Amino acid sequence: RTRAAQILQADDPEKREAGLADLLQAYLYKFGRHGNQTSRHSIEAYKRSLSALLRWCDTSGLQPYQLTADDAADFSLWLSEKGSLSGQPLAPASANARLAGAKAMLAALRWCGLGEKDPFADLKRVSNPTAPEEQGECYSRPEVEALLAAAQTIRERALLLVFADGGLRSAEVADLVWKDPADTARLGVDLGARSARICGKGLKVRTIRLTARTVEALTEWRAVSETAGPGQPVFGRITREGRVAKLTRQRLAALVARLAKLAGVPRRGLHALRHFCGTELYRLTRDLKLVARHLGHADVSTASRYAHLADTDYEQAIDSLGNRSRAAA
Repeated sequence: RTRAAQILQADDPEKREAGLADLLQAYLYKFGRHGNQTSRHSIEAYKRSLSALLRWCDTSGLQPYQLTADDAADFSLWLSEKGSLSGQPLAPASANARLAGAKAMLAALRWCGLGEKDPFADLKRVSNPTAPEEQGECYSRPEVEALLAAAQTIRERALLLVFADGGLRSAEVADLVWKDPADTARLGVDLGARSARICGKGLKVRTIRLTARTVEALTEWRAVSETAGPGQPVFGRITREGRVAKLTRQRLAALVARLAKLAGVPRRGLHALRHFCGTELYRLTRDLKLVARHLGHADVSTASRYAHLADTDYEQAIDSLGNRSRAAA
């Protein structure tokens, strides 16, 4: 308790945030659902939540452990109205993620003896007025083909295809490694088997099949890559110091943004390529279970957003309905 109080009273905001981040990580490792297997991406997400909580507390003149239920409601409203670093509103999903992180931070402080009740206990999640099937942007097939045509290197083409055909999340792409075919349990890309074994969200492991064009692009890329050995990052590089460095999500986002500009298509973000994959796969199969399996959704209902028909499909269906009605008349 004394140590936690000292951290909160630190004059240097950066030291205070760093100290609380260490405390939060220790709490997650001890009591979190995944314990010390909590992924670094989850840890970073919790740290973003902590940063938002501290910004709000500083403007409100409160210490985190002093929050009441009314304060929690005010914090939730602030996230929805201006919770981003630039002061812009956060999307409902992002706001809810920040609330979950703040709840964990306060639990960590109670673990240290600071605070008595959970002010977030009865707080409702931020609702999204947009229907699930309309949430999130999605690249169209012509736009994806334009992005592929704009790719200037085989590495860029391989990256795009891993997103668009593989449907991977940005963290999953950043973590991709080359698999040793002799080790069947190991994670990674196995070009001979046309598959990739991935540890995704929630530490869930799945194996996906790679399309022929993705295998072709990855094969060409591996032939010239600096990090082509088993266990090395698929899209890694060798630094000047001789270390192996993975591709970051920030660099991934910048790359796709640049290609979108070159291709003359809207900048929709990395997740829009994953949405494209899910939508196209459902359009081809009409099988939500298959879509959920490929994308790594634990619940089939999560994949239902991809079941919405494309405008052209909808228009053709209504036209056909009208034609049948006239024929029957």
